Amino acid sequence: VRHQEVDAREVKRQKRRDEDASGDLPPVRTIYCVCPPNLQTGGPEAMHQLCHMINHLSNDDGGVNAVMLYLTEDRSRLGGGVQHARHAKPVAAYRRYQTPLALHLPTQRNELVVWPEIWTHLMDSLPGQQAIWWLSVDNNKGRFQDWKKLNVWHLHQSDYARTFLEKQGAKRVVPMTEFIPPFSDSQQVERDVQVLYNPAKGMHFTDELMKRAPSIQFRPIGAGEKQLRISPEKVKALLHRAKVYIDFGPHPGMDRLPREAAMAHCIVVTNRMGAAGHDTDVPLFPKYKFGTFDVDAIYQFLRSCLDDYETHTKELDPYRKWIDGQEDRMKECVSHFLTLIVDQRKQPSPQESTLKKR
Repeated sequence: VRHQEVDAREVKRQKRRDEDASGDLPPVRTIYCVCPPNLQTGGPEAMHQLCHMINHLSNDDGGVNAVMLYLTEDRSRLGGGVQHARHAKPVAAYRRYQTPLALHLPTQRNELVVWPEIWTHLMDSLPGQQAIWWLSVDNNKGRFQDWKKLNVWHLHQSDYARTFLEKQGAKRVVPMTEFIPPFSDSQQVERDVQVLYNPAKGMHFTDELMKRAPSIQFRPIGAGEKQLRISPEKVKALLHRAKVYIDFGPHPGMDRLPREAAMAHCIVVTNRMGAAGHDTDVPLFPKYKFGTFDVDAIYQFLRSCLDDYETHTKELDPYRKWIDGQEDRMKECVSHFLTLIVDQRKQPSPQESTLKKR
């Protein structure tokens, strides 16, 4: 009898695995938005926005509820694993999103875990349905390779990520943007910084440009000679003082800094690497995006921007309007995703409909 019970349980588990592989999954009731604790960067903020938006759009009666699941990677386990940071709290900047915290790890088939793309190697650590939010492409570093899985949702933050996912043959690809929180008006601030840049990327290009343009004042986003990381509040303060923000490094997704710079009324100048090569991700006028690194041409353009700041910054008004609309677009994305994982699964299959008619 004992053997029969074990076999029956194994058959049941195998049936669930087969259902999961075929994509036959129950409607989702709880969504776990995963991120590391005590970290204030673009990825964790996007996860808090997603958690907030799901709860805001879900119906009070019988809708989906979303919770923040703070995890740390457990490197002591063979093959990797996670630990639940159950006592962690949202950082102060994210309290505005009023996100409830996960009290336990997921255990049910009607629960869905949204993983950041940097942690796809940890997905097997937790049960339940799975989704990957591709806030970037390059930062995954090729870890995820199981493209034939039908029970994984691929949420893409950028058109760059969408084209990558479709090229890989991902099965369930849906859009999911995020947004830049409202900025205070920057037009009253003195613009005493000419050109601002991010020292964390594209420095070989920026160094060449600084050698060519000794008459232009360049300032890194960082503190001291080692250009140490500074708080998001200090970054915003610097952006409000700058006339131009340049970004000639890789764009692994729809990066936040160019958008934050534009909202601070900087003139934004980029290359066409990664997501910056997609006008749907970085919709600047073509003259503000350089496909080849022509030092002389970029220098002349920067001089034009500095000499006629008012004209150039006004030309970025359509870009700012587009950035302003991202919160509404995120609502549309979340609503569409909830329809796919909840509403459509509640509808009876053709076979069930036939049985009901009988």
